Amino acid sequence: MIKFTSNVWSYFQYWASNYTNPLINAVTKLFSIYTNVQTNISMKFNHYYYSNEIFHNNFNIFKHLIYKIDSYILDYNIEPIEENWINTSMFYLDENKKITLKEDYDNIYFNKDQELIIKTMRLKLVKFERLQIKELDNIKCMYFAKYKNKYFCKIDPVEFAITDLKEKFVSNPFIEIIYVNLDDDQEIEVELDKSYFVKGNNILSTVFLKRYFNYRSTPKDFVFSQNYLLKVTNFNFEEIEIHKNQYINLDDNKYTIENL
Repeated sequence: MIKFTSNVWSYFQYWASNYTNPLINAVTKLFSIYTNVQTNISMKFNHYYYSNEIFHNNFNIFKHLIYKIDSYILDYNIEPIEENWINTSMFYLDENKKITLKEDYDNIYFNKDQELIIKTMRLKLVKFERLQIKELDNIKCMYFAKYKNKYFCKIDPVEFAITDLKEKFVSNPFIEIIYVNLDDDQEIEVELDKSYFVKGNNILSTVFLKRYFNYRSTPKDFVFSQNYLLKVTNFNFEEIEIHKNQYINLDDNKYTIENL
C-alpha cells in the first residue's frame, strides 16, 4: 500500500512539473513583457510631456479640471496647475479663534529647458534667506516648494533658501501615522505621498498637518485642532508619539524628532 501511494505521488509530481513549470514560465514572461511595455510607455510619455509645450499645457489643463471637479464635490483644496512652484504657508487664529491657513503661491511656468527652471527657482528661493523665524503660539509659518515630482518642506526660511532641488528621495520610515484630536478623541490616518520623502525635509509639524488636511477629502465632522497627538508606527514596529511642538526631519535611512 505504501509503495502504491509513493508511486501515485511520484506520478502526480511528474505530471505537475510538466504542466506547472511551463505555466510559471509563461506567467513570468508575460509579467516581464508587461513591465517593459509599461516602462517604455512611461519613458516616452515623460519625454513628450517635458519636450512639447502644447501637449504639456493641455495635459495639465485636463488633469487640473478633473481635480477641480473632484475637489468641488468633496470640498478640499488643490494645488496650482503648474507643477513647479514655491509656497509660503502661514497658520494663525482669526478673530473667531478659528484655525486659518493663508498661502501664497509663486508659480514657475513651463520651459523645455529644465536647467533654466532650476535656476529660476533658485533665484526665487534666495530671497527667503533674509527672513527670520518668528514662531508665536497662534502664528506659525512653513515653506514649501515643488519641482516635478518632489516636495521640499522647511520650517527655517534660511534653510529653505538653499534648498537643493536635485536632492534625492529617501525611504518612508513609517508604517502608519494617526492624527488624534485630543479635544474629541477623533482619529484619522495621515497618508503621505512618496513625493514628500526627500532628504532634509521637515514634515508632520502643525502647519504641515493643517496644509495636508486642507488638501485632502476628510469626514464632514473632522475638525483640525492644535491640541493633537500623532501616533506613529515605524518600520521597526516601534510606536512613537509626536506632539504639537515637534516635527520629523528626514535623512538617509533615518529620521529624527525635532522640537520647535
